[in-house]
Amino acid sequence: MPHPPPDLYLYADAIQSRSYLNITWVTLLIQDTVDRKKTLTLLLPTASVHGQLMPGHFDRLITFIEGPVLDEFGIWDDQREYLLTIALGYRAFTEGASGVDLNDFRELARLLIEGALGTEPDERVDDELRTIADWLHEALPEHVFDTVPSPPRARYSVPPVTVAGSDAFDIDSNGDPIPDLESVDSSSAGGESPGAFLRYFE
Repeated sequence: MPHPPPDLYLYADAIQSRSYLNITWVTLLIQDTVDRKKTLTLLLPTASVHGQLMPGHFDRLITFIEGPVLDEFGIWDDQREYLLTIALGYRAFTEGASGVDLNDFRELARLLIEGALGTEPDERVDDELRTIADWLHEALPEHVFDTVPSPPRARYSVPPVTVAGSDAFDIDSNGDPIPDLESVDSSSAGGESPGAFLRYFE
């Protein structure tokens, strides 16, 4: 019997939600529909990313989306496609890709925030994510959707975010656990703020 597709949810911080201006990131939750304890959490920045994150920051996420871990969640091809499109859009804004109007990032952020605030906590957001992916294809030049990654960067270009849960651990682009958060030297990140991170619960 085929594995049913995962549920996808968007959340904004309850306190930050009082004002769009205060929402600096939204949470994308991917939840297995068979084992509800099995989840992936992705933090997407909604504040400016150009010049704030290292070039290539989203390559890890792109590789992850194309990798085998999401297969274990039964992800459908169209779900993978719009997640990949969003990640590629973030990479384009972060790196200031040719032909990209950096001001358009505000619209990406607005769409993500509205997707989070305009849905119930238990309401799937496939339609919202598909709308965001369609907008990105209209707003950005097609060359940014080439998935060939930028030159390799240091594995820990950005310090991971601590998320509560004793059974949580960070994973790399192949889905393998990476060292405990305490062992990561965040000083090598050049003081940049957190951006896109993955947390895996099972």
